[in-house]
Amino acid sequence: MDFARPFMPENLARTASLDLLDAREKRILNHVRGHTYLAISGLVEEFILPFVLDHAPAADQ
Repeated sequence: MDFARPFMPENLARTASLDLLDAREKRILNHVRGHTYLAISGLVEEFILPFVLDHAPAADQ
């Protein structure tokens, strides 16, 4: 992982419009938002998707 570069594309992180932050702070915020995105994705994969699959009706019924 290269911490000198942003983790997420700008259209997902949306840090460019924050004029109160300098470039370094925008990159750090991009890292924070990337970590949050990863955590939410992990939550979906680990808990929500199996729950939905267990409660969805079978396709052959």
